[in-house]
Amino acid sequence: MLSLLVLLLRVGGVLLLSAQLQVARGISIGSSRREACPDGIHSTNNAVCCPLFALRDTLQTSVFENTCGANSRLALRLTFHDALGYSTTRNMGGGSDGSIIQYAEIETAYPANAGLNGIIGQYLDFYKNNQVPLSYGDFIQFAGAVAMTNCPGSPTLQFFMGRPDAKGPALNGAISNAPDSSDVILARFADAGFNSDEVVTLLASHSVAKQSSLSSAPLDSTPALFDTQYYAETMLKGTVWPGAPNITGEVMSPTRSQVRLASDVFIAQDPRTACKWQGYVNDQQRMQSDFQAAMLKMSLLGQDQSALTDCSDVIENAPPLPQPATYFPDNFTVADVNQTCSSTPFPNLPSAPAPIISATAADR
Repeated sequence: MLSLLVLLLRVGGVLLLSAQLQVARGISIGSSRREACPDGIHSTNNAVCCPLFALRDTLQTSVFENTCGANSRLALRLTFHDALGYSTTRNMGGGSDGSIIQYAEIETAYPANAGLNGIIGQYLDFYKNNQVPLSYGDFIQFAGAVAMTNCPGSPTLQFFMGRPDAKGPALNGAISNAPDSSDVILARFADAGFNSDEVVTLLASHSVAKQSSLSSAPLDSTPALFDTQYYAETMLKGTVWPGAPNITGEVMSPTRSQVRLASDVFIAQDPRTACKWQGYVNDQQRMQSDFQAAMLKMSLLGQDQSALTDCSDVIENAPPLPQPATYFPDNFTVADVNQTCSSTPFPNLPSAPAPIISATAADR
C-alpha cells in the first residue's frame, strides 16, 4: 500500500510539474481562459501570439488580396517545398525551417522549385516593409495557413510558432516531380515520415492548384475551391491534351480546360493508394479532417513541437463550399471512370455541369 501511495505521489508530482510548466508558458489548463491582446480587439490562448493578428490581416490585403488566387496557391505550395526537404534516414535538410527563403539563391535553382521565385520575393519584400516577429520557417507555415482561409471548403490549418533559423539548405532532389512514378513518390514521402494514405491526403492540395510550368491550367474544374472534385476528376479517363501533346510530366486530360499530372494519375491508380483515393470522392468532411492532421505533421517536420507555441487560434476559418456534393463535370458518367479500386464501387455522383469558378485579378 505504501509503495502504491509513493507511486501516486510521484505521478501526481510529475503531473503537477507539467501543469506548472504549461501555466508558466501561458497555456490554459482545463479552461477556456483567453488573454486579451493590446489592440483591444483580439484575444488568444497565449499572449505571445497577439502580434500575429495584425500580421495575418496585412498578409491578406497585401499578398493574398483575400482570394483563393495565385498567391494563395503558391503559399500552400511553398509550405510543402520547404518542409519536405527532410529525411528520417539521411542528413538532407531541416524540414519546415525556412531554408527555401534563407537559402533562396540555392534552393530556387532546384528544378522541383520552379515557379516559386515570385512568392519568395514577395515574402522578402513583406519582411522589409513590416515588423515580422517570425522566423522564415514560421512565416512560411503561417502564411500557408492564412492563405488557405481564402479557399472555401478548406479545413482550418494549425500553426505553431518558434522554429529556429535553418542551419543549411535542403538538398536537391528532395521534392518529387510530376514525371515521378508512384514508387519514387511513395518512397520519398516514406523517407520523410509519411505513409501511403498520408500521401493521398496531402495531394488534396492539388484541389486548388494550377500547373504554371506546363499548360497553365487548373488540375480540376473548381481551382478556387478546396473540394473533392480533384479526386473524382483525376479518375476520369484522359482523352485530350490541354495544350501541346506529350509534355514531360503531363498525361491526357478529360477536358481541354484542365491539366493532368502524370504523378497524380500514378497515385490514383496504384493498388496501394487507389482505394484511399477513391474514398475521398464525395467525402468532403473526411478529406478536410485528414488534410488538417497531415498538414500539421508536415508543418512540424524537423521541429520539436514541445518547444513551439500553439498560435492556431489566430487562423480564421475558411468559408463553406458553395456546393456540397461532388459531381461529374461536363456530363461525364461513371462509364468514364478509370477505376482501380476493386473492393468498393465508385460513388454514385450526379452528372451535371457546374459553373467553373472564374479567375480573380490575383489569379491572372
